[in-house]
Amino acid sequence: MLRLGKHILILLSLLSGSLGLFAQQGNNPFELPGRTIPSGDTIPEISIPTATPSTQNSFEQTTESTTEETITNQNNPFEVNTPTIPATTESPDSFENNASTVPSIDDQNPFEIKKIDFSKPKTTTVPPAKKSVTATFEPLSGKFKLWMTILLVTILTVLVNIYKTVLAKVYRSFLNDNFLKMVHRDYGTVTMIPYLILYAFSLILIGTFLFIILNYYQIALFSSPILNLLASIGAIFAIFITKHFVLQILGSIFPISKEIEQYSFTIIIFGIIVGFFLLPAILLISYAPPNLTTTLIYGTFIVIAIIYLYRILRSLFIGLKYISLHKFHFFVYLCTIEIAPLLVLAKLAMVL
Repeated sequence: MLRLGKHILILLSLLSGSLGLFAQQGNNPFELPGRTIPSGDTIPEISIPTATPSTQNSFEQTTESTTEETITNQNNPFEVNTPTIPATTESPDSFENNASTVPSIDDQNPFEIKKIDFSKPKTTTVPPAKKSVTATFEPLSGKFKLWMTILLVTILTVLVNIYKTVLAKVYRSFLNDNFLKMVHRDYGTVTMIPYLILYAFSLILIGTFLFIILNYYQIALFSSPILNLLASIGAIFAIFITKHFVLQILGSIFPISKEIEQYSFTIIIFGIIVGFFLLPAILLISYAPPNLTTTLIYGTFIVIAIIYLYRILRSLFIGLKYISLHKFHFFVYLCTIEIAPLLVLAKLAMVL
């Protein structure tokens, strides 16, 4: 029994060995082929086969070379065109020239973002301001100053010799209010002529002073100095004649004709004093060195302001009984007759 078992075991082992030999000679579907490592002398070149459309991954994005242009569907409004960069071997100079080119923009795409070129900023040209049309300024020549001085001094000398007693009365009326009232009671149509002549010459001197001041600040209405002198004198005459005319109208309307005439005579007396005072000021400002001219001008204005305030104070005594009853009317008179002409002259000087 044991011998039979041994024979069966030997037969089974032989049978299994023969089956193993036959199995190695056949193709095993589950066997993994082994990788052969070639030697260092005979290493073949490994060529990577290009993938065909059938073997490519359907989810893989295909990339094209930079030398080929990308084809975009222009009919798709949501398609963003990306410019291709050609691979060229150019010199640095040609690269700088190509860098300044701006890629083309699809006008059909409503969502296309246009790139702003800052290489050439826009410059806004501001039109030049219009210059005010004024006459060309010409400084006064020495000859013109000389003839102007000779003419004024000559007229003054003649008037002083003729109306010496009248000038004495004018000076006393300027200092004393009672003497001014006495002279005003005594003068008539004939006796008033000397005062009017002196008053007219004083207005000429005031206009000449205005002309010198405008010339110093280089303000000219005309190209000729003579025309500017006549315009300054004419402006002063117009202001004072208008003032006297308004006073005569007020005296004829309201029952204050006597006080209005006295006030008008006071203006004449103070005008003569101011005119005769301005003659030396005109000569000094015309011939003084530039570093003293401004000081002389301001000093003259201060003296004129003091005389003007003194005239207002003297005028208050004339209409004191009316001012206390008609304060508003007196205020209106001051604004329209006394202050307004000065403001108008100052405004004109600033504009010119």
